[in-house]
Amino acid sequence: MTQTPTEIRSLAPTIAQMRAHIVRVCKANKIEINYERHASASYRPPEIWIRPIRSPRAYAIALHEIGHIIGRYQMKSSAMVRERWAWEWARRNALQWTPAMEQHAERCLKSYAAEQLSGLNFSEQYARARETGAFPLRCFPYASQLQSFGKQLGLISANLLISLVQLGGLEPPTS
Repeated sequence: MTQTPTEIRSLAPTIAQMRAHIVRVCKANKIEINYERHASASYRPPEIWIRPIRSPRAYAIALHEIGHIIGRYQMKSSAMVRERWAWEWARRNALQWTPAMEQHAERCLKSYAAEQLSGLNFSEQYARARETGAFPLRCFPYASQLQSFGKQLGLISANLLISLVQLGGLEPPTS
């Protein structure tokens, strides 16, 4: 007997189950959870900073941060190796890994690769952006929508569009 799409969807974990899973994993591994706007992890003492789990994406990010503490190859000097393996740990340990979670992980890995090419880490890019007013795309909540909106308008730089939105010259696009 085949399952209907509704029955298949009902097998997906709820947000409450995802949240409980993060708490269980952290408790089992003696990792302290801190709630903060920007995600990060500390190996010593073992703690993560995450947003509250209110979506599958936030769940994936929390798993990724845990992966920085208990995943493979986290003591390597290459940031890309650490990032790739933290995402790999997240994939392998998720209650369910969705295409949207994978898309977010891939977007983050591309961003990390760009950071390495620029020679600046995220904190340095963010500090420079505060000084210049040109924020990296991943610092801006509507970045992907603005990129496609900018292409429609024929703008070469999505950062220009972001600057216009920040200055109040345009309304962010709605989906």
